[in-house]
Amino acid sequence: MPAEIELKLALDHAAISRLPALLRDPALTAVKRGRGRTTHLVSTYFDTADLRLAREGVVLRMRRDGARWLQAVKGPPLGAAGAGLQARNEYEAPVDGPSLDPAQFAATPWRKLLLKAHRRDELQAQFTTDFERREIPLVFSDGSFASLAVDVGSIRAPGRRPARIAEIEIELEAGDPVRLFELGQTLAAQWPLTVTLLNKAERGFALVQGRRDDWYRPAHAGAIVLSRDTDAAQALAAIARECLHQIAANAAGLLADDDPEWVHQMRIGSRRLRSCFALAAPYISAHRLDPMIAQARTLAATLGAARDWDVFAQETLPPLASWFARDDATAPGLKRLRSRVEPLRRAALRDARDAVRSPRFTALLLSAGALAATPRLGAARPAD
Repeated sequence: MPAEIELKLALDHAAISRLPALLRDPALTAVKRGRGRTTHLVSTYFDTADLRLAREGVVLRMRRDGARWLQAVKGPPLGAAGAGLQARNEYEAPVDGPSLDPAQFAATPWRKLLLKAHRRDELQAQFTTDFERREIPLVFSDGSFASLAVDVGSIRAPGRRPARIAEIEIELEAGDPVRLFELGQTLAAQWPLTVTLLNKAERGFALVQGRRDDWYRPAHAGAIVLSRDTDAAQALAAIARECLHQIAANAAGLLADDDPEWVHQMRIGSRRLRSCFALAAPYISAHRLDPMIAQARTLAATLGAARDWDVFAQETLPPLASWFARDDATAPGLKRLRSRVEPLRRAALRDARDAVRSPRFTALLLSAGALAATPRLGAARPAD
């Protein structure tokens, strides 16, 4: 099936204001093939009133690209997704106008779902994306082909405030997905870019449901399904992708919300990733793995401190304070203790947020993501 494989990086305000310079970055000019182009893209996303397609992981989109109309159907995330890499099966074809063409549904694995909704006249426009795309074709030294697109615009849903689109998509056309991570690492080292896990469709459906932010609940460790013929390297790569997903999926919530569960789940993900690195060490050269181990250790320590203060302040101290509050002699001391604990807890949370905002965090996600995207974990045989 035709798979769409891409790496997404979010742009901040500073990067948007310097887009011309970013697009002239030496890392891009070195792999650029042919001329770039700028287009204005407007897309409408369809679903049933109860968002049945979205619940099944299916996306139905109608896009206007200049004078052309393109209808696309995308499926749920594939096993290669994770660690910032997004992979979905996509069926896109030109149509005569803005109306949905049900004949194209038959060419997809989700024909029954789509045709049933169409026959019942249940498919409705849910939201629209409207953005300018600057696109550059790329070719890497190993012959891999890709394209880099910078999208800036908005997502609009009826009755909701628009959400901003400001992102880079590096999409693989043919070759090795590791090249996407390598280019992302190089760009992120020079520009304020961060890994983003949600695509435009996921953000649009969140907006329809009244959630303006990219996050809405902490992400727990997901199930890892391995086939019988999966070898050790492939299994470790799958585990690493899931660990990285748990870390990255909780990052936005940690930055924007005070719920201690964000820190807790990020800490779990970072500890799992360190264990995965330890298991993978015999298969990977030290000069490649050691920097990632150091970054993961530093992140885990920072998150661990924040988690320890959360547990002490919100779980350990309250019952003790309730018990000793009965004693007039100890009550003032406990009050002073609680007043001192809270600033320390807030300081530890600030440290955790600073760690997530740092370029080192983005570097960890991209370097480990490149490792997890490598079919054989980057080595032909175990190290001696």
